[in-house]
Amino acid sequence: MNLKNQLQKILPYAIFMALVFYGLPNLIQDTGSAMFILLSVLPLTTFLAALVYGYKEGFCLLYLLMVVLLFLPTLFLFYNISAWIYVVIYGLLAALGMGLGRWFKSIKAQ
Repeated sequence: MNLKNQLQKILPYAIFMALVFYGLPNLIQDTGSAMFILLSVLPLTTFLAALVYGYKEGFCLLYLLMVVLLFLPTLFLFYNISAWIYVVIYGLLAALGMGLGRWFKSIKAQ
């Protein structure tokens, strides 16, 4: 599959993840809501979007790169550099979601 086709398939997910990564932090009112968003909502959303993508399209390193690159600027906009570990966590969750999605599709095909 060429790069243009991959980017076209990733674009709706990139828009969704951008809305999540840049929209939800605006709901943060205090430390508790920040922790809830960082530790529950964003990881779950990242995992589920990757699960759907993996089921539909399979595993794609470009998708992982998209997740990481979309979240990275939020460290400086909404959080601080101490939240860098979430870049790694969300990348791993996206990889796990895509892998499971691909696996679910292969099970269904049997």
